[in-house]
Amino acid sequence: MNPSVIGQSVTFTATVTGSGGTPTGTVTFRDGATTIGTGTLSSGVATLATTTLAVGGHSITAEYSGNASFNASTSSALSQTINKGNTTTAVTSSVNPSNLGQSVTFTATVSVVSPAAGTRTGTVTFFDGATNIGASTLAGNVATLSTAALTAGIHSISALYGGDANFNTSTSPGLTQTVKTGTTTALVSNVNPSNVGQSVTFTATVTGAGGTPTGTITFRNSATTIGTGTLSGGVATFATSALAGGTHGITAAYSGDSLFNTSTSPTLTQTVNSTGGSYPIIHMQDTTVSFATLVSSSRPIVGEYVTTTSQLVGDKIDRITIQIQKVRSPVGVAQIGVFNSDLTVKMLFGTIQASTISTSLTNYSFQLASADPLYTIQSGDIIGIKFTGSTNPTGINLTVDRNSADPFDGTNSYRVRSESNWKTTLNDDMYMILEQTHG
Repeated sequence: MNPSVIGQSVTFTATVTGSGGTPTGTVTFRDGATTIGTGTLSSGVATLATTTLAVGGHSITAEYSGNASFNASTSSALSQTINKGNTTTAVTSSVNPSNLGQSVTFTATVSVVSPAAGTRTGTVTFFDGATNIGASTLAGNVATLSTAALTAGIHSISALYGGDANFNTSTSPGLTQTVKTGTTTALVSNVNPSNVGQSVTFTATVTGAGGTPTGTITFRNSATTIGTGTLSGGVATFATSALAGGTHGITAAYSGDSLFNTSTSPTLTQTVNSTGGSYPIIHMQDTTVSFATLVSSSRPIVGEYVTTTSQLVGDKIDRITIQIQKVRSPVGVAQIGVFNSDLTVKMLFGTIQASTISTSLTNYSFQLASADPLYTIQSGDIIGIKFTGSTNPTGINLTVDRNSADPFDGTNSYRVRSESNWKTTLNDDMYMILEQTHG
């Protein structure tokens, strides 16, 4: 094989002839004056295979040593050319995609193209597009470069092997390295507080360095998904009129895209008033009077039971109004507020001395102190009056509504009373006004 490449096996064949027979003995092969090997004649032929010739031109001769019957002889010089071996370079990334500011290690592996062989030496230069980002020396045919300086976006990383005395240069195909950046998602409401049934538009704005995020926003009310929106110019909106009365923790979660990482907004507290936005807000008002019922030690609590389906659940109140009168001469203190099923007080709105109550049916209002937080109505609450100071027939009368077509909150709430155990009157409601007087 002539020319050949570095590391390739080359076989030199010497043929010795003479008159009157077939020469025997040894042939010495030389590269110039340097012996590179010997071979024994067989039928007048000797060979030598070698892979050690350096790149360049070589003058190869074969010297026959002679024997008892044949004289020595030397061949004419053979010009053998050894060329550099070709290489290929490949580059890989330790993490792809990576994040902005994250260290990424690029590894270049330089391989030889057969039939060349040998260990590559020299330097590999790494490029981001046409920009030199660093160089590294080959060790074991591999070179690495670590960097945390890549900007956000798409990068074409290539590795150029500069070659050495034995091997030609080569450049890897471009590696597409994606560097993603963090994002911030902000969420605002176009109206807050809003009213039940009012359309509210939530706007999420996603920002990130180096471009404009694309993708999807998921809007959640606490853990419940209430809608989605597609980003346009980094902004997505979602409108709803389905929020119930009360407070809602709204978040906007960005799904990320090929260049930008996910993010979630801080929680936006959206307040939805059950009725108009001005104060007081009347969450219930049942002032229909059917008859009066007595509260005394044998019936210590009369109130309205709030069911799980009541629209009052989640409403905030700070004032309770009931209609009462004293019967005969009751003594002791009546408590007005929210009670538990075990007769304990859950939230006390106020008290009144029974002896000071009017003898005629009169509205009395009981309000939390202005420094107190609003009370949020919960399912299972019993809203009403508790009095144990006198025995039947002495006590406090309060009015109730027996009109089943006029429930005070329009749902399945109903009047209950404690008489050694709880009694329910499904078609009755309390005469009661529940109000929110401030935000």
